Amino acid sequence: MVQLEFNINYRTIFGQNLIVEIEITDETGYSFTDIYPLSYTGNGDWTATVNLEDKVYNLSYRYTIVQNASTIHREWGAPHRLITNDTNNYYRICDRWQNQPTDLPFHSSAFAQALFARNEKIKPSVRRFKQSITFRVDAPTVAPEFALVLLGSDPVLGNWNPAKAVKLNCFDFPSWEITLNAANIQPDVEFKFALTDVKTSQIIAWEPGLNSRFFVREVNGRESIVVNCQPFESPLPKWKGAGVAIPVFALRTHESFGIGDFNDLHKTIDWAAATGQKVIQIFPINDTTMNHTWQDSY
Repeated sequence: MVQLEFNINYRTIFGQNLIVEIEITDETGYSFTDIYPLSYTGNGDWTATVNLEDKVYNLSYRYTIVQNASTIHREWGAPHRLITNDTNNYYRICDRWQNQPTDLPFHSSAFAQALFARNEKIKPSVRRFKQSITFRVDAPTVAPEFALVLLGSDPVLGNWNPAKAVKLNCFDFPSWEITLNAANIQPDVEFKFALTDVKTSQIIAWEPGLNSRFFVREVNGRESIVVNCQPFESPLPKWKGAGVAIPVFALRTHESFGIGDFNDLHKTIDWAAATGQKVIQIFPINDTTMNHTWQDSY
């Protein structure tokens, strides 16, 4: 049997409840979706345990606030992910509620798949331990010349020694994660993320604020702990990029009819890249009618 223990801290108001909607795909490709209620344990903490057959699963899930069978509020963005394996059979998931981030534009494909895309092909981490702990964090503002590392108060986290910093994997950028051996991890762990230079591996800057803290109850059997941390706050100056705003009909090339063709965008992109620009903004191409009033012009 595979057991999933969901834990999340979220403060509701009286009468509201928390549920987790899980889409589960097993190793044979069979997929199903189910909803599980969470139990309130006090101080904003909610928990639920889900039992599954002993297989390898690919799960995606999200939390929802409900009241009287009506949806009050759902998490922002893509669902959480979890892929089980044949090494662990108990997964203790320590989650956070996904609000719309303050750095929302950096979650777009323009940044994640273009401006901040990694040039080298990154493979997913396959590290497995009988007793493991996985730290996962969203860090969309980390530019390709930097990497994210983890340091902490436990030997498995380097004992705050920069030379022993643990590098996170960004296969699923902008999400970063690392799986470590939790067999001898201390019950009270402080940790912090930092940025390193990809070429030199030297720490460039530490995450601002106090250290994060995680209390690890005794790890038993084939247990895997998954810690979804608060989004990474970069200490570096915010990204800036020059660009041009131009409507397609204003483009002119020798190959077009002089009124702006879509193919003219190729030359515009080449020109922008050659001059060191990062962004091209064009006017909406299709009808932008939403309200059927004069406001649609804006």
